[in-house]
Amino acid sequence: MPISGPSVHNFAAVMDHVAQVGAPISSLSFKDSEGKQQRWTPENHQEAIRSSVVNSRAGTAPLLRLSEFRGDEVEDDSKAQAFQICKFCGAEEVSDDAHGISPSGDESTKYVLSGHVIDDDDAHVDDQSPCPPPMVIFCVDISASMSIATKLEDGTTVTRLQCVQSAVKTQLETLKQADSVAVVVTFGAEVSVYTDGGSRAVVARRAHEIEADLISKGVELGLQCSEKVTDSFDRLLATVGALKPCGNTALGPALAVSVGLASGHPGTRIVLCTDGMANNGVGAIKNSSEVCPFYNSIACRAAEEGTCISIVTM
Repeated sequence: MPISGPSVHNFAAVMDHVAQVGAPISSLSFKDSEGKQQRWTPENHQEAIRSSVVNSRAGTAPLLRLSEFRGDEVEDDSKAQAFQICKFCGAEEVSDDAHGISPSGDESTKYVLSGHVIDDDDAHVDDQSPCPPPMVIFCVDISASMSIATKLEDGTTVTRLQCVQSAVKTQLETLKQADSVAVVVTFGAEVSVYTDGGSRAVVARRAHEIEADLISKGVELGLQCSEKVTDSFDRLLATVGALKPCGNTALGPALAVSVGLASGHPGTRIVLCTDGMANNGVGAIKNSSEVCPFYNSIACRAAEEGTCISIVTM
């Protein structure tokens, strides 16, 4: 969850963000500069911010990491591994470490809040209005299953894709008032990125199996995505409205390209809209009982770059 500007130094503001994701705000801790878990309070919030800088990897944006743990005493970080259940693939006992995400048996949950950490001299700057994201990437599933229709109470029917189209259009209306860039990425059998001027770039299928190539392609195409929503609103509406379902589900390749697009734009939000299981390229889930390491890897990369990924499923 990105927190930008001086609000990251405001304990109440950060606590509100944490509460929005349902975190037990009364029992959260952070890792201090000595690697110990300290209970997170208004009194030591500034220490938590400073520690996030000390504990961040070189060349990456600092992350404020808050972990739930049981017990009132200070814990050694080696015994306070984070526990979570992946909302995407359903994998259990997943924890965050310095190199990525790995299995753990501890019963705690980690909430990662990323944001720009500023100097203490700026900590008291008034920042009442929320900062709009610099870029919003709508990563939309247009595979064949998105044509499945649901009957409404009034007797009419609506497809899954039509539901997503309506939701994206509503979000574009909201973004029209913000100084943000909006990019549409679609995926079926192919991954397409709609860039400035309405151009459509199709990612080569031979790259679907190579995560690094997909991210690099996203970075390259990101240089062609600079139009604000206010300047491209009508065209974006037309693009979203014209989407048709077809093909299988190249979810992993589309997500990797989207993370590449967001690279260099901390605070970017990726909204992934899908109804099914990935079955094309990186991230293809061949066995639902096995954890797919791609999603752990791409999630860590996004978090380190200050990118928030939201998943809308149906």
